[in-house]
Amino acid sequence: MAINDSVRSLDPHIATPNFSEALVNQNVYDKLLWQDPKTGDLKPWLATKWETNNDATSFRFWLRPGVTFSDGSELDAQVVKDNLDQLAKGNEELGLAPVPAFATNYGGTTVLAPDELEVTYTQPAASFLNATSFYPGAILGEATLKKSVRDRQVPANLVGSGPFTVKSYAVQGDTVLARRTNYNWAPADVGHSGAAYLDSVTLRQVSDEGVRVGAVRSQQVDVSLGISPTSEKILDAGGLQVIGKPLLGWDIGFYFQVNNAPTNDPSVRKAIVLGWDRDGARKLVTSNYSLSTSVVSKGVPGWVDHSNDLTYDPSAAAKLLDDDGWKPGGDGIRVKDGKRLTVKAIGITNFVVNQPLYEYIQSDLRKIGIQLDLQVLPIADYGAAQTSAKRDGTLNASIAGQGRDDISVIRQTLSPTYSNLLGLKPGDQYYQPLVDVTAKLDSTTDPARRAQYAADAQKYIIDNALVNPVYTTQSVQAANKNVQGITFDSLGRNFLYTTWLSN
Repeated sequence: MAINDSVRSLDPHIATPNFSEALVNQNVYDKLLWQDPKTGDLKPWLATKWETNNDATSFRFWLRPGVTFSDGSELDAQVVKDNLDQLAKGNEELGLAPVPAFATNYGGTTVLAPDELEVTYTQPAASFLNATSFYPGAILGEATLKKSVRDRQVPANLVGSGPFTVKSYAVQGDTVLARRTNYNWAPADVGHSGAAYLDSVTLRQVSDEGVRVGAVRSQQVDVSLGISPTSEKILDAGGLQVIGKPLLGWDIGFYFQVNNAPTNDPSVRKAIVLGWDRDGARKLVTSNYSLSTSVVSKGVPGWVDHSNDLTYDPSAAAKLLDDDGWKPGGDGIRVKDGKRLTVKAIGITNFVVNQPLYEYIQSDLRKIGIQLDLQVLPIADYGAAQTSAKRDGTLNASIAGQGRDDISVIRQTLSPTYSNLLGLKPGDQYYQPLVDVTAKLDSTTDPARRAQYAADAQKYIIDNALVNPVYTTQSVQAANKNVQGITFDSLGRNFLYTTWLSN
């Protein structure tokens, strides 16, 4: 498989969720629950059944018998407890930070029997069950849990219960996965039992899309990831399989820094949302890609259609800026109190449509007098650039998304008690309202009440233009005709367990 991002970490508890790292995660480690990619329902995996109390503060699991890790050790309630404790609390000595999806209000985990455990939270945590199927929730063997961040980069130290192991690894090189012959506990609905079909899978980093396309057309690789809309047509016409799978969750969008000028001005934020032509942009993201209709992807339970709020209205955008005192300067860029209307935004190159789409938005915004200073960087450089710009107060927007097929992704992404991507501080105008409106998403498992809370959260975010939603990310891949059994998890990552090659 030709992949476009480097595999920078082999450990799901510390890795960023880029697609390449998630491929390793999904195929080397198992999780307590499996989220059905078709329905979104949670189903048994390492846990055969589970119970939740009425206020979603207690979760009891019963584990599947006969599961072993790649070092021969057995799955039991103690190793699951140790995983959850480490996810929720981190381990400073090992260099591990807590994972917010598990850490907030974590009470603890109690071993009730060798195959039974109870997890408690001090406040309702309705999204916890989904978190156990989510990429950081992978269950590691006890031997790996004792290793430091650095030592977890060594394949021999990686102990999982999944259908493959990491045979070899090189940063910005090949990552080779090898089949476990004794694997036999895949989720029931994937339609296969026993060991994986493939003996091995090589993930080969190829940064240039043209090279990836050439490699799959010439059969130097069997599958190529990161296919652009233009290449889709060429490859489809050439008889290859072109497969798209939405990466559901928080759509790619501009996370505005609401404390930094000029995005501390609501009129500027609202003008950006109204100031680019979505109909024109659709021509850049045709076929397997779609533009946003809310802050979360269509398909996430609780999604509400906000298409009427996410329209192209340059006249309304210009009026907002005029009324707010932003007047066109000599070169067309607006000025107020002697300062140009310049918005600094940093994005990532991890999807092939990102740069052309962001540059399209940049061009449209210039027409209404907004200068978008745009940096689109490899994911390895994105974090450092973002941190630096935040530190010196020059960042106005991070352009990114977050995969998770659960409405709690809103809390995970925007709540100041989680990722706090808006850079909010206690006492800020939006701080407590965001804490409150997003906390309700975890307050109940009742579908009707949760849907109402989801609608309230999306409305608050969009009404205040805290985010400029752009598009729903996709995994678009090209495969040769002999590649069979391509399947995905709920977040669009290949579950290679079912894949095989015909003659």
